[in-house]
Amino acid sequence: MANQTYGSRFAGPESSTVYEIGLKADWGLVTANLAAFDQRINGFQSNTFTGSGFVLANAGKQSVRGIEFEGTVKPAKGWQFNVAMTYLDPKYDSFVLSAVGDLSKTRPAGIPAISSTFAASYDHEFDSGHHLILRGDFHYESPVQIAEGCPASLMAARALRLPQHVRSAVR
Repeated sequence: MANQTYGSRFAGPESSTVYEIGLKADWGLVTANLAAFDQRINGFQSNTFTGSGFVLANAGKQSVRGIEFEGTVKPAKGWQFNVAMTYLDPKYDSFVLSAVGDLSKTRPAGIPAISSTFAASYDHEFDSGHHLILRGDFHYESPVQIAEGCPASLMAARALRLPQHVRSAVR
């Protein structure tokens, strides 16, 4: 691309193809949604960290396969429990000209393999018609690389989670 030079904020358009199959069920007290998908993006737009900043560039091709589940249970009046889980398996099929070298066959940054949310709520209706609603949520995402091009930073972060005798050996 003519405008796509080092340090530019321009990237060409993305073109995607997505195949998805799913199942939705509603049994009154319980609902469930399940979907599996395969997504291919030609010209995927990626921000790559170069050490002094980010470069916006188009990867040749990026793909992700995944499964999503979402469910709800209403076991008693006013109570509702929810769960949502996603598994993603992304990769750069082709990203030869990234700002940090060939990233082909590597996992794109910022995409967790597992994301999940668990929630519970209670809705109490008073005689006046007013409601007291209590809700709690917990969200989890598996660890991810935050940007392409910073493996030294990632190794330092991983070393901090190791036992003391291993951290000493890494230094």
